Amino acid sequence: MRWSSNCRAKISSAMKLDGTLTQATIGGRFAMLAAEASKMAAPKEIDVSALSDFDSAGFACLTALKQIAGDARIVGASPRLRALASTYGATSLLG
Repeated sequence: MRWSSNCRAKISSAMKLDGTLTQATIGGRFAMLAAEASKMAAPKEIDVSALSDFDSAGFACLTALKQIAGDARIVGASPRLRALASTYGATSLLG
């Protein structure tokens, strides 16, 4: 899946028994992203393993989501996404 300039993707969330969000998984297409994330408890991890491609706007959106999520770690980035992050100067975003 390509995450592109519309800054939207589906967020599936895994919940702990106490109801707090522990992980947000990005996959699918075209559901509200940052607005929904701001309504949720801050995730501990943002899983990008479902993404095969990014553009610069996709990285901007992921940056915004990470800022909303606070200290969340971005996990599951493929070697291709890491190479793209390097191209866009966003290697620190993927940790």
